[in-house]
Amino acid sequence: MVLIEGEGAPSGHYLLDVKEARRSVARSHSNCRQRRFSSEAERVMLVQRRAQAHSPALLHAVVVGAASFVARELQPSKDRLHLDSCGGGMAQLCAAMVTMGEVAAWDALRGASRDGAASVARLRGFASGRAWRTEIGIASRRAARRSAQEWRAWRKFARHLSAAGLPARE
Repeated sequence: MVLIEGEGAPSGHYLLDVKEARRSVARSHSNCRQRRFSSEAERVMLVQRRAQAHSPALLHAVVVGAASFVARELQPSKDRLHLDSCGGGMAQLCAAMVTMGEVAAWDALRGASRDGAASVARLRGFASGRAWRTEIGIASRRAARRSAQEWRAWRKFARHLSAAGLPARE
C-alpha cells in the first residue's frame, strides 16, 4: 500500500495498491501463441481493463528494473464471494462455481477481437471442440501432482519448525 498526497476523497489523499506482476503459471502449460507485452504488469493491466466493465481508477503498469508492478487506486469496497457462505452444501458450491465460470466466459467475450485477441467466432469454434478438454484434464492432473508435492515439502518443513519450537501455520 502506498499513500499518495493529492486530490483524492475524502481526505485529499489516495491509497494505491501496488502488486508485483509475475509470469502467468498457465502460460508455461500452454502451447498457444500469445501476444507479447512490454512487461508482465502491462499484460495484467490490459487484461483487467478488457475483462471489467469498469476498471479501478489509476490503473497503471509500473516497471522498476527487471520487475514490473500493477498500481491501482484502492477501492473502498470490493465484491467478494465468501465460499463458506454457500451453506456448506455441495449444490450451493457447484452453483457458485458455475456462476464464476459464466462470469469468466463473459469477460473473455468482452475482450474478444481486441488487440489481436481471438474473435468471438474463434472462441465459439474452440469451445465446441474437444481438444481443449483433454488439454485441461492433462494440465489439471499435472497441477494437482505439483500441489501435492509442494504440500508434502511444506509438511516436512513444518515438522522441522515444530521440532525447533517455532510455530508453523498451514
